[in-house]
Amino acid sequence: MSTSYFPLFPLDLFLLPGEFYQLHIFEPRYKQLVKDVMEDDKTFGIPFFHITNGRNLGSVVEIIDVFNENELGECDIAIRCTDLFIVKDFKQRISDETLYPGGVINIWNNEWNSTAPSYILKSFKKHKERNTMLDQSKVTNTEIGLVDVFSSLNPNAQDKLKYVLCVSIKEREQYVHSYLQYFDLITEQESHVYQNIYMN
Repeated sequence: MSTSYFPLFPLDLFLLPGEFYQLHIFEPRYKQLVKDVMEDDKTFGIPFFHITNGRNLGSVVEIIDVFNENELGECDIAIRCTDLFIVKDFKQRISDETLYPGGVINIWNNEWNSTAPSYILKSFKKHKERNTMLDQSKVTNTEIGLVDVFSSLNPNAQDKLKYVLCVSIKEREQYVHSYLQYFDLITEQESHVYQNIYMN
């Protein structure tokens, strides 16, 4: 019985469900991956290639658009994360006919976007009112999800990994709340610095 391998593009990149990103494609193996994926279901996996990723987690992404193509086959692609996965088996080449990697993956089902509780929404509302750097495109829904609040704060990949590795929704809520408080503390300190400069 043959094993079905999912196309993979290992990167130092970790996206949460709902997040968008753009990639520049120039290596022959990943030009081939994009071509094959576009002819199939437009999805592939990005294993988070980092020493902190002991669980072999990655992001399932779909290609939203392909643009800036040139005569060398290089291009840019817009992608959106649809789910998370765990790599169970990895191959440097998905088959003898392909150049790019592949793997056996398990979709990591979890409550990624449970509705944010009232105490987080209250802190988040204050945060939005005084922070113009917030990515408003991620928080326009009436019912704001916890992952929407968190990703709008532009966390780095390691912070995202800590978020998804929380063992319960309650722990995840506490993590986001602490992250919000830290973010607001930094914003407040920066505000004081600007005020002191202006007064001087």
